[in-house]
Amino acid sequence: MLYVKLVTEKRLINDIPVLEIVPLKLQDQSIPLLVFYHGWTSNKMNGAGFGESIAKFGFRVVVPDCAYHGERNTTPLKMWDTHFLFLSIMETAAEFEIIIEYYQAKNLIANNFYCAAGVSMGGLITNILIRINPGIKAAGTFMASPQLQKFAEWVSFVGLEDMFRAAQEFYPGLILPDERLQLGIINKESDLIMELLPELEPFDLSLKPKSIAGRPIFYWHAQPDPMMPYEFSAAFYEQIKDLPEAQYVYFKGDIEGSHFVPLLETRRLALFLRNSYQASALPNSQIGKEDVWKLTNEQILGFIR
Repeated sequence: MLYVKLVTEKRLINDIPVLEIVPLKLQDQSIPLLVFYHGWTSNKMNGAGFGESIAKFGFRVVVPDCAYHGERNTTPLKMWDTHFLFLSIMETAAEFEIIIEYYQAKNLIANNFYCAAGVSMGGLITNILIRINPGIKAAGTFMASPQLQKFAEWVSFVGLEDMFRAAQEFYPGLILPDERLQLGIINKESDLIMELLPELEPFDLSLKPKSIAGRPIFYWHAQPDPMMPYEFSAAFYEQIKDLPEAQYVYFKGDIEGSHFVPLLETRRLALFLRNSYQASALPNSQIGKEDVWKLTNEQILGFIR
């Protein structure tokens, strides 16, 4: 069993509500930092489970409320209010540096090693950050398309209809709009998303994959995913896998699953980030970036019964 006593504190960083999760023994020390982003219509409290699982491996994990979510949302979002998803990922990505600078000023980031990760919508934010923030040392995404504009088009033309069905699965007891009103909602949201499409271009990692720049990145996605098409992640990996800049990018696609992340994959990400830290930031390290993936998959066997 992996037992590490954790401390969880709420903070407000320049009006951004966050949870900070850190091992008790390391609370006041300089250690690697991970900013972890939650999913659509979720909040930092729901992202805390991921944060706790990763913090146990020696990270200070910060889980913000994304824009329009959690404490930052005066009107509860509905699953089908999808244009807010794209507004949220752009605005939240722009706030990443604020969080990093806060911890840098307190000298709490060991060797300036900070990374980003997220689930679903949070993974979209992470992909944006890989493109626009060269200071990130490693990253991980669960169930998130690096092809941002293609994903937006899919939501606009196909995915919106699925949001009503998904809403009932994620929120049992939720009363959906009358079917006669749903078409009008779909048309309105589709138009709003298409208006945002040009604004997404500077954030689309698939349009500038060389911005990966040799950093270790772990992608996980289950093939039967009704919310975030697996094909977008798999196709992106096929697009970039032979680029020199992407030599430390790893993609794990599972045949079984859904739009949920197994604990095993969260631990795999934690090991991947810890090994990336040891390979990239520690002097006289016995491992290099080329060893990270193999070592991670050897270590994860210790968590399989």
